[in-house]
Amino acid sequence: MAFGGKAQSILVLDDNRFQQQVLRMILIGLGVKNVATAKDVDEALQILGEQKFDLVIADYRLGGKSGADFTRLVRGAREGAGDRFIPIIACT
Repeated sequence: MAFGGKAQSILVLDDNRFQQQVLRMILIGLGVKNVATAKDVDEALQILGEQKFDLVIADYRLGGKSGADFTRLVRGAREGAGDRFIPIIACT
């Protein structure tokens, strides 16, 4: 979990590489220790299953599955498939 109210590990889900990098630079500048990026829902779910994150920032409009689809999949995941209760911020 976050220490001192600050997220230490954030996953950014966005299909736009430029947006990924902008968010990554901002978050690192704010002191986030680990920022991972995913280009689509499937990659994000895989990463989420492999690593622990304090927060996910997800683009709402993705090619294929949307940020809303991602949230539904995370919230409905079986135990052991990642943190079903991780905070998710949707943006566009």
